[in-house]
Amino acid sequence: MINHVTVLNYDCHQVIGMILFLYQIDVQILCDRITVVIDTANVRKLRNIQAKMIATSPKSISFSRVLNLVVSEGLKKYKA
Repeated sequence: MINHVTVLNYDCHQVIGMILFLYQIDVQILCDRITVVIDTANVRKLRNIQAKMIATSPKSISFSRVLNLVVSEGLKKYKA
């Protein structure tokens, strides 16, 4: 009960800010930020995949997430 009362003392924007701050730390640890150039036709295909995933998921689906999923599936053929 005490934890719930403590959380209620925070403004909703503060709680969202804390969650985003923790999420950013987690993301920075788990990935590298790079720049790539993708062919327009492939971007369209990735956006279509993203649209289908968004339609079937209650969560947000980022373009980076879709790209990582597609690349991961494609790389399964190759031995590291």
